[in-house]
Amino acid sequence: METTTSVSATGISTQKRGAVAAAIVVIIASVLATATSVSAQPGPAATCSGAVTTTFGTAYYGFEDFGNRLFSTSVLSRDFALSSPLEAGTYDLDAVSYDGYNNREATVPQTSEQWYAVLLAADGSVLATSETTGDVADQVEEATWSGDLGEVTIAQTATTVRTVHAAPGSLSPNSVRPVCFGATRNEPAPDSTITVDFDSTAETASSVTLTCGALEESATGTSVDLVLGNVPAGSGCAVQYPADQLCSVAVTPASRLGAMTLGEVNIGIPDAGGADILVDIDCDPTLVSGVTETATTTTVPAAAAPVVTAPTAQAQDGTPAFTG
Repeated sequence: METTTSVSATGISTQKRGAVAAAIVVIIASVLATATSVSAQPGPAATCSGAVTTTFGTAYYGFEDFGNRLFSTSVLSRDFALSSPLEAGTYDLDAVSYDGYNNREATVPQTSEQWYAVLLAADGSVLATSETTGDVADQVEEATWSGDLGEVTIAQTATTVRTVHAAPGSLSPNSVRPVCFGATRNEPAPDSTITVDFDSTAETASSVTLTCGALEESATGTSVDLVLGNVPAGSGCAVQYPADQLCSVAVTPASRLGAMTLGEVNIGIPDAGGADILVDIDCDPTLVSGVTETATTTTVPAAAAPVVTAPTAQAQDGTPAFTG
């Protein structure tokens, strides 16, 4: 006896619908997995070569982190505290920049993905501006640029670096991430110190000013000590003192004494730095410069010799003597 098994059309239809639904779920899961595969991947490591390196947050693949990204159409600049303050001096600068996101290789080329650095003092004043970075390579998924930003000289301590987009107002976003900034001093560290001992011999106060490049110290008093540190090696300094007072000036070591004019003495700092130079200025405000004090001698006239009147001669006989 032959046995047959039959499956209703309704059952087959239900099985097919279940298989199709399962396939759709798999496809959706696959799409979602693909969509999230480009999220938050680490970008390039900070490879700036400067002795003092400041890293600008983390460079991410994609648009998830805007902590350091610059745009020519919106966020044009960002301020970052330097990892270590830069004292007055001359520095060689370098930097790294990056850009990367999904499908970047198919994006229309953006030729101004560039930025530059501005060094700021603690009060926010601009001390120096670097050269501009190179453009980040286009039509690749990720690209990194690294190189020099030139040389700058700052007259006082820098505490902040500002990253600034180099193409403000461009129609293209030109998004770019500053990764890091490096600075290396290209001259000996400023380790010279000048001490000015200013002692006035009079009660009236006198003033003295010490100037070394952009650095300046001044004081007024009858006994003032001036100390000026961070004097760049090889610098020349000038000490100004009252030109209308009688002053004596001495420099130790004497080999550092430069040209002198009335009211000013020039001091030389060794090329190697590391010198302590003593400048002694002794002024007397009661005496006018150029006037030599002389002793006044009063001549007392000699006393007159007493006048002695001789008696009139008389003759022996008592008659007046002949005087003709």
